[in-house]
Amino acid sequence: MTGREEVVVREAREEDKQHAARIFAESFTGSWRYWSLRLLDVLKLLVAEVGGKVVGAAELYTTEVKE
Repeated sequence: MTGREEVVVREAREEDKQHAARIFAESFTGSWRYWSLRLLDVLKLLVAEVGGKVVGAAELYTTEVKE
């Protein structure tokens, strides 16, 4: 590579949740922080890795449409 490391986005594993919780706690305040941490085990969680280290996280809200 040219000095830039690749970003890998993947579904979180159980051991990634502590890293995601740290990222959310540092990134959000108030109700945003509360709900991001409260729903950590409920929503689908993606993490971003650089050099094998979790550097980002996102929770995905999904819904179902019934016809």
